[in-house]
Amino acid sequence: MDAHRGRRGGPRTANRPSLTLCITARDAEPRLRILLAEAEHYADEVVVAVDRASVDGTWEVATQGADRVFAFTHDGATGAARLAGLERASCDWVLFLDDDEGMDAVFPQLRDDLLSMAGVTHWWLPPPPTSTASAS
Repeated sequence: MDAHRGRRGGPRTANRPSLTLCITARDAEPRLRILLAEAEHYADEVVVAVDRASVDGTWEVATQGADRVFAFTHDGATGAARLAGLERASCDWVLFLDDDEGMDAVFPQLRDDLLSMAGVTHWWLPPPPTSTASAS
C-alpha cells in the first residue's frame, strides 16, 4: 500500500541541495505529528514507512503530512524499510530518522552549508550526549 501527496517540493534550484527525510514509524501518531511539523523547516520531501502492525492513527497522520507513505511488514530489522524509503526518495540527500528521533533546532540553519560541502558524500550525526549527573 502506497500513498503519494507531493505537497512540498516547489522549484528546486541548482544552488540549494534538496533533502528527503525518510521516517520509519510504528504506533507513532503523536510523535510523528511533531516530527512532521519539525521537518517543515528543513525537508524538501518527506517519505514515511508505516509498520503494518501499527494500531493507532500513524497511517492517517503520515498521509496527511508526508509526501509519500508506504506500509511495510517489520521483520526484525530496519534495513528493508530504509531501502524502500530510499527507492521512493527523489532529492539530492536523504536523512533517515525513526519516529522517536528528531533534529536539533539549529539544523535548519546549518542544513544548506552541511549539504553543500564539496567532497562530502555522507554525514553521521550522533545523538546528543545524555547527562549522567545525578541530583544531590
